[in-house]
Amino acid sequence: MRIRFSFRKVLAGILSVLLAFSAYMPVRASEAQSEGAEVKYSTDGGATWKEDSLINAVYQCYMAEKSEIRLLKDIVLTEDNWSEGLILVYGHELTINGDGHTLKRGSDTIKKLGTVGYDGSVLTLTNITIDGGAVWSGNDPATRSNSGLSFTATAHFFAVDENATLVLDTGTVLQNNDLGDSFYGGAVAVGANSGGKLVMKPGAVIRNNTGSLGGGVYVGTNGVFEMEGGTISGNYAVQGGGGVIVMDGVFTMKNGEIRGNAAGNNGGGVAVQGYRASSVFTMEGGSITGNQGQAGGGVTLIGAGDSFLMNGGSITGNRVTTVGANGGGILVNAGVLRVSGTPVVNQNSDANNAANNVCLRNNAVITVAGAINSGTKIGVTRGLGDVTSGWTGQMGDSAKPEDYFFSDNSNYTVMKNGVTGEAELREGTDEGNVEKDVEKGEGAPTVSLPMDTDALANAVLSEDDRQQVADGTDIKILLVVKDIGSTVPENDRNIVEASLGDKYTVGQYLGVELIKDINGSRTNITETQGLIQIVITIPDGMKGNNRSYAVMRVHNGSVDILEDKDANPDTITMETNRFSTYVLVYEETNGNESGGNESSGTNDSGSSGGNEVSSGAETVVGDAGNGNHAASDVTKDGEPRTGDDFRTEIFATTAMVAGLSYLMLLFADKGRMTEERKKELVSRLIQWGRRGKRPRKILALAMIVLLLIYYHSIGRQVLVELA
Repeated sequence: MRIRFSFRKVLAGILSVLLAFSAYMPVRASEAQSEGAEVKYSTDGGATWKEDSLINAVYQCYMAEKSEIRLLKDIVLTEDNWSEGLILVYGHELTINGDGHTLKRGSDTIKKLGTVGYDGSVLTLTNITIDGGAVWSGNDPATRSNSGLSFTATAHFFAVDENATLVLDTGTVLQNNDLGDSFYGGAVAVGANSGGKLVMKPGAVIRNNTGSLGGGVYVGTNGVFEMEGGTISGNYAVQGGGGVIVMDGVFTMKNGEIRGNAAGNNGGGVAVQGYRASSVFTMEGGSITGNQGQAGGGVTLIGAGDSFLMNGGSITGNRVTTVGANGGGILVNAGVLRVSGTPVVNQNSDANNAANNVCLRNNAVITVAGAINSGTKIGVTRGLGDVTSGWTGQMGDSAKPEDYFFSDNSNYTVMKNGVTGEAELREGTDEGNVEKDVEKGEGAPTVSLPMDTDALANAVLSEDDRQQVADGTDIKILLVVKDIGSTVPENDRNIVEASLGDKYTVGQYLGVELIKDINGSRTNITETQGLIQIVITIPDGMKGNNRSYAVMRVHNGSVDILEDKDANPDTITMETNRFSTYVLVYEETNGNESGGNESSGTNDSGSSGGNEVSSGAETVVGDAGNGNHAASDVTKDGEPRTGDDFRTEIFATTAMVAGLSYLMLLFADKGRMTEERKKELVSRLIQWGRRGKRPRKILALAMIVLLLIYYHSIGRQVLVELA
């Protein structure tokens, strides 16, 4: 038995490594397939693949439980190679992976491409562009013209019905489909008959399509559209719903963009229009921006039973195109608009570019359906004669509606009704102000009232007080603190001394009063509806190294110790709703030994010096001979940093393991390695390397190189000669 070794065979081994890796990298399928086939397909879940034309592959996949078709080239559909509606997914799962290619309609005889329906069927489109054949001139979807294909019948790309799902995955583009005013759902119709679901993933796109209702997507009876991400843009609806129309269905927008769409009537971005039943649009995130319609530039609610639940996201930069029309952001012609979370409806406009955000018609209101967070900003338009505006629902006791809502018309002001607690638009800006202040008497410690004015007013003011503020009356809430050591009531002093025990010592007696001042008339408040937060600074004369502090409150014959709400040793933050005698007390302690990490290194200069800095459980050791070596210049193992932070031990270990592997192959294989065995080992090493970090990948690569060198220069040669 002879063993031959040549440079040519070594080079062949290295090239085999590169080819093996390339098999696991995304490549255009057409580069690795034969010239004649349009697609490759699998009907057994990806175990085996065949090549054929698209039409034959669709036929073969029709009855398979789980199948996949991958495009090998761009394909133009005509009557010579395609039949209308051929992609039928009934009771099985089909994935069409374009691998970056385009499937384009090349004839007006090719209308709807397929239907997904019944029995849990799923059609997934990924990394594919489907083009309807329209050729647009102009960028405005409302005025552009088409010199390409257009249709006057059912010709959306896909219809989805009855317990079936269409998934638009990353890289999927549905574009350039022109149905004019003839049919609904320029790209997709969900629930065209009843039921069905459309799922749009991040990275998917529906653009530049036209339909009568729903330029991009139509959601019909019991249909469901879940937009997890992606973009719906440049679509046009001759009637309503430039991007999406919801008719007796449910649309949930979790993320993504609906932008630059237009409608000849209502809802440039989204129209919610129940026909036989109610429709629901829920917006949890994402943005609706740059859309336009004759009325309702961003979103329009049309039917009485419809609802728009805006729990987040933003509606900005939309506009109406008809002079005198409203609802640049949202038009509530009928139905219910509910808000919660952090919604933003701002910077939308009418045809004259005036602020025009939410327009409420026919006695509609905005309902606060849950907690509203900071960052919410919603503009409201006080429109024509039939327009009223208002809010219902609880915004919380401390909520100030003008922090979340504003009027598009400067002649109106958003305010809360002091009696009903509901926010409303009022003409004029004559609401009164609530102010707060602190009066510190001689000898009293420094005291502050950190609560914001609105929260303080809610805790202190009665309903009548709030109504006075709404009617223009100014009210001041005043905290007065005095040193009452010489005038403290005898009964209060006795109660305090009986409560001190051996633990506390009196530091200072204070009188704390809360006063409501209305037009110069002062009222002393002894109890409030809510808690008032007060911060007291410990006087210098009371401070000690080993003292802790507390506050005693004496009220109506009882004494309470108030908890300190902050960690600052120089202040006490307390919350109280009773105002009378207070006592600063302190307790002598033995002190607490401080713990934590210590610096354990030295900083000696000279040849014998070192520098250690303790950091948790690890010690970073400096460079001997330079006591000032910075911790950032050394590794935690004590090695000096170089241009590469990858350890040298890894390379040594890799070389050792690879060498041992080579010897094992040489002496253990005994010339029995076949082509199939080689491919199996390379595949296993690649998968093993991918599951680890950089060291494992380098080790796997080295082992593959040596395996292939062995195979091409030794193992295969031995096998040939023995044969």
